[in-house]
Amino acid sequence: MKIVLRFFTIVTLLLIAGCGSSKPDFAQIARSDPDWLIAREDSLLKAIPDDENLNQALLTVHIGRGQAAYDARDWTIAIFHYQRILEWSPRHTQGRFGLAMAEGQSYFKKGGPNDLWEAIVKFGEAAAIDTAQGLPHYWLGKSYEKKDKNDFDLIVEAYDQAFKKQLPPEMKKAAEDARAVVLHRKEIYKAFWK
Repeated sequence: MKIVLRFFTIVTLLLIAGCGSSKPDFAQIARSDPDWLIAREDSLLKAIPDDENLNQALLTVHIGRGQAAYDARDWTIAIFHYQRILEWSPRHTQGRFGLAMAEGQSYFKKGGPNDLWEAIVKFGEAAAIDTAQGLPHYWLGKSYEKKDKNDFDLIVEAYDQAFKKQLPPEMKKAAEDARAVVLHRKEIYKAFWK
């Protein structure tokens, strides 16, 4: 079965390449038919493992699919695509950042005490991978808040760090609002315990 699949993959590659006259343009295939490329990924990598164009096209497809899944809040699919990136490019910064953020979101969604600690770890990893991004800090604040809403200093510090970094405008507004709510709750808490 594996031999037959490999044979058909090679024949398909030859047909795409114009009966073998040139190599397939994997970058073009990644743009025009990424599903085809993903469906044949394992076979293609076995048939031509050192083809830089193929590797780059697969990276491009998985980055796009990982980001699309992240944006759709489908953490399982996002994690899958970011893991695929790291299988053949372990130092890929965008893949490492995306994986840490998607795993953090997955743990955050589960919401148990241990899950929230894992989310904090993952968002911390993401913050260390891309120090210019504020999004991991925002989610650190949300995780601290979900874990213990009265841990005011850690929550506010995380939101403050988010402001110092790059944050999409809608997330900046959300962080400002969340920080204001925490500070208001802190004032009420202090007044109550005087």
